[in-house]
Amino acid sequence: MNTLTFADDFTARDKVDPLPFIEAFYLTNTVMHSSAAPAGVASRRDQFYPGIDVSSRGFSPPVLAILSNDEMSASNFRVDTDGGRFLCFTKDGNHIRAGKSSPSEALLSVYAFYAEVLDGVYPDRVTVPNMVGTGTFAECVTPGFETNGLVSGSVKFPGKAISLSTGCTPVVYPGTKYENRNWIVPGMTTVDQAFRSLRAMHAVTHGQPAPASGTPPSAAARSPGAPAAGTRP
Repeated sequence: MNTLTFADDFTARDKVDPLPFIEAFYLTNTVMHSSAAPAGVASRRDQFYPGIDVSSRGFSPPVLAILSNDEMSASNFRVDTDGGRFLCFTKDGNHIRAGKSSPSEALLSVYAFYAEVLDGVYPDRVTVPNMVGTGTFAECVTPGFETNGLVSGSVKFPGKAISLSTGCTPVVYPGTKYENRNWIVPGMTTVDQAFRSLRAMHAVTHGQPAPASGTPPSAAARSPGAPAAGTRP
């Protein structure tokens, strides 16, 4: 699976392996790491810029001093652009980009940032360690689902985090009367992992509530596929 085509691949997978319990789902953030380390840039000049000597280009053009966050240290800068927010580590030439929405849009914004803001510095490598999806359930969650041992939360925060073995930690916003159906899923890396995470999340939020502490497991019936408290889906 090509990370750049995540959105298209997800749509294609949903047609043959549907998720009927989801009413809406879309990508809201793609985190992308890039590097302009001198050794890498010198040896791997980007194919879009043939014949250009980038080995002697610097990493701290004057524009960064203007756009930087004064709370950051002198060697680190935060730059807000139309294509997302960039955190620049000028000492080693690394950059972290976060913002809307798909991996392909993120890659385009990275190249635009290097070309327009960094003024002559070109990326040696780009990786996508994390994507965030936002969605809505087709039905409200099961009241009391947060008693499951995989769920954590606080009365000061409206979201309920679910710890999954897939590498994702969804956060569900059920509302005080379980009337809401919204959630976010950070930590997505592939379509397969996203599908497993969404199904595991639904098994927790729409199964029977986990038994209270000290109650024998046999005393609480569970719907098929719903994990027991403390069991990772």
